[in-house]
Amino acid sequence: MKESSQKRIVGLYSFIAGFSDTSTGLGLVFLPAWTLALMGIDSSQDPLSMISFIGAFVFAVGSLYFWGLYLYRKNSKWEMLRMVWLVTAWIRACVAVVTGWMVLSGDLAAGWISVPITDALLGIFQFFWIGSGRFPEDD
Repeated sequence: MKESSQKRIVGLYSFIAGFSDTSTGLGLVFLPAWTLALMGIDSSQDPLSMISFIGAFVFAVGSLYFWGLYLYRKNSKWEMLRMVWLVTAWIRACVAVVTGWMVLSGDLAAGWISVPITDALLGIFQFFWIGSGRFPEDD
């Protein structure tokens, strides 16, 4: 794959993942019941203050992608965005394991299954992309 294609994929993926998590996080913070309903989750079983607290972490992960993109644009260096991918992939792996276990054990409703599945897939993709040498290198 050409380096220009790799750069486009990294930039587009970072924007989409960043936008998705940032907007979901903000929704969970400010409109938790509405956001959970969009996710297909019944909010009557969960304290909304705890959901808002979780939203802050989801927002933080999403905004990391934008921070990495900003630093790339500012310095024309990929290393900071690469580090964002490593950090967010690790966070996603941890979230996937914990929330997956919570869904399987019945501590979270089945509607939450999209969280561990999404985080596992995105985390695996990020680890694979970096580990396979596809992530752009600084000149």
